[in-house]
Amino acid sequence: MLMVASLFVLAGVVPTALASLPAPTQRYTFKTVDAPGDATATGFLLTWVNDSGLVIQQYIDANGFFHTAALLHNVWTVIDVPGAANTGATNPNSQGQVALSYWGADNVYHLAIWQKGHYTYVTDPCPGYVFWGANGINDLGQVTSLVSDATYTTFLAYVGDSKHHTVLAYPGSTFTCPFMTNDRGVMVGDYYDSAGVQHGFVYDIQSGMQLSVDVPGGAGTILADVNNEGEIVGNYFRESGGNAFGVVIQRLNLTAFDVPGSEAVTLSFITANHTIAGSYLATDGKNHGFVATPVDRE
Repeated sequence: MLMVASLFVLAGVVPTALASLPAPTQRYTFKTVDAPGDATATGFLLTWVNDSGLVIQQYIDANGFFHTAALLHNVWTVIDVPGAANTGATNPNSQGQVALSYWGADNVYHLAIWQKGHYTYVTDPCPGYVFWGANGINDLGQVTSLVSDATYTTFLAYVGDSKHHTVLAYPGSTFTCPFMTNDRGVMVGDYYDSAGVQHGFVYDIQSGMQLSVDVPGGAGTILADVNNEGEIVGNYFRESGGNAFGVVIQRLNLTAFDVPGSEAVTLSFITANHTIAGSYLATDGKNHGFVATPVDRE
C-alpha cells in the first residue's frame, strides 16, 4: 500500500518539467466503449469500470441531456433514474452499486443508488449541506459528493452517509471538489486557490494529513481516483483552457498515460487489478470511452 504520509515527499521525487514526465513501463490493451446514445464531442463523456468488467458511462444526447448507461457482457443498458431528464453517474463499486445524481421535478439534485436494475432513493444524502452531485462510491458503499453551504459560496467535499460522514474544505479554497474516497479513507480531488489555479489534493481522513499535488509545469491538476493500494489516476493541463492529459501516480512515481492515436485523454478510474478507464479525444473530433487492461493481467 502507498501510505498517504509518504505522499508528502512526492514533490521531491517527481520530474521537474513536463518534458521529462516518463511514459509508463506497463503495457495495455485498449478497448473503445461508446454508449449508443452518446452524441457529444464536448468532453463530458465519462467512463468507469470495476474488477468484474462492469462499465458505466455518463454521456450527453443530441438534445444536451445527461444519461448513464451500463455495459456488461457487450450489452448496453440505459440506467437513468426513472422520470429524470438528467442522470449523472459514478464508478461501479465491487458490488455493482452506482451512485446516480439526478435533477428532480423540484429543480434540486437528488441521489439514488443503482444496483442490478434496482434503485434505492436516498433522502437528504448530505444533511446540513446542499447536495450538488455524487462523484464516487467505494466498496463500503460510502458516497463521495460535492456539496455547498446554504449560501452557495463555499463548495466542499463530503463522504459518508447521514450517520457518519466527513466534510472537507481544502485550506485557502472556496471550491473543493472530491472525486473518490477509497476503503481506507483516502480521498482525492481538486481545488482552486485564491488565484483561480486548479490543484489536485490527497486527504487522509484517519490522520488528517492533506497534500496539494501539481504535475510539474502544468497549468492545472485533477486527481480523479485512488484505489485501495493507493494508486492514483488524474489529469493535467499543459496550458490554461487546453486539453487534458492523463497521469498515473504509483509508488511515488508520476508517469504519463496516453491512448494511442489520441489528441487528449481524461482518466476517471483505476481498479484493484490496475485496469484504467476514461475517455479520449480522437482525430475525428469526438470523445470516446475506453478501458485499458494491463497486458500481463488479461
